[in-house]
Amino acid sequence: MNKEIAISILEPELERFFRKPWADLKPLIEKEPYTDEIKGKDDIGYQIEIQCFWDDKPDQDIRIIGAVDDGGIRAHFPATRDRLKRAEPGEVVNASQPAGLPENHLHD
Repeated sequence: MNKEIAISILEPELERFFRKPWADLKPLIEKEPYTDEIKGKDDIGYQIEIQCFWDDKPDQDIRIIGAVDDGGIRAHFPATRDRLKRAEPGEVVNASQPAGLPENHLHD
């Protein structure tokens, strides 16, 4: 898998989710992930998967996690990225300290 191409495919999709309002992401928590296959500039199909989880406690910050692979052996070890969507003040049910991971935590 060409990691640079894979990440260049994942990042815009992850950003599209991140730009959604917190209230639109809440119903996606722990539901089936969004999946798609996108052809890279290397003419290989890359599978992406994006899923939302509570970052620390319910009804607070949402962790959006994206993974990408080329369907080969890297399907077992995909490249991942994530974003943290902070809860909007009026939507927080139980205030608490921020979660431990930074907003744009990277995994490889």
